[in-house]
Amino acid sequence: MKIMNLLKTLKTKTPYFLTGLLVLAIVCAALFSPEVYFRIEDWAAEANPQTEDATLQGRENDFITSEKLQMLGSLDIPFLDNYSDTTFNTPLGNIRLSKTFIASGSEIPRKDLSVTIKDQLQTICTYFDPSTYTYTLLSELSEDVMTRLPSGKMYEIVSLASTSQGFVVWDVNYTFDNGTCSLLMDAVNGRIYYLTVNQNKNGYYAWQYDTWQETNPIEENNDLLVRNFYQFATSYWGLPISPENTRYSTNNLLGCDSLETGCSAEMYYQFDFYSNLFTFYVTSKDEES
Repeated sequence: MKIMNLLKTLKTKTPYFLTGLLVLAIVCAALFSPEVYFRIEDWAAEANPQTEDATLQGRENDFITSEKLQMLGSLDIPFLDNYSDTTFNTPLGNIRLSKTFIASGSEIPRKDLSVTIKDQLQTICTYFDPSTYTYTLLSELSEDVMTRLPSGKMYEIVSLASTSQGFVVWDVNYTFDNGTCSLLMDAVNGRIYYLTVNQNKNGYYAWQYDTWQETNPIEENNDLLVRNFYQFATSYWGLPISPENTRYSTNNLLGCDSLETGCSAEMYYQFDFYSNLFTFYVTSKDEES
């Protein structure tokens, strides 16, 4: 009799017992099983730890992150079927193709990359009116850069420009006889985030240009120069640029104050994409000193 009652009890309780075991197994799996996927937050934390200064180590970490992007970005790119190799010629040189994972948005086709870069460079380099100034400005860079790039070698490395925001950029370097030119361009909207033409002794500066004036003081054009630069920076990037939050105040721009003697001036534009800091400054000295 006791055996029959036990069997009857097991028959009625077994479904509940098995259900309990299943729920327990699911909970344990969720708590203790390892993650099998990457998250963009993980990339950001690993690739670009929060530091006060942007360093080259941060860029190296971004390259490590790009390997994960390429591993996940294994989808076929349709236009690659039109080329026998992953490298093809463009008016700006050779472009090496790779597959990337884009967190959001529609990626610019690789075949349109060179055209987009050229358009962006021309927009940047011709923003200022050269007739307004007696010394070279961004507008004159277009002639110099655009004549050098076609004869140079071009390559790109996919990396994150701002890991905290989770977007991917083209990191493009041009190598020519007299130096290098590198830029970062958003892979989704085509916007160039920084352009390095030269490197100075202190490291690398984004948006670095040298301007020289030999005969006239710069005070007369200084106000117009500053206004145009602020207009350029705020309209192109939408950044809150003002004399108060630049590296140097506008007073430091008045380096050539003598009508009798000429002077030389160096002008730097810097945009640090890690700290989202755009700075502008001019240093100048009297030629006789």
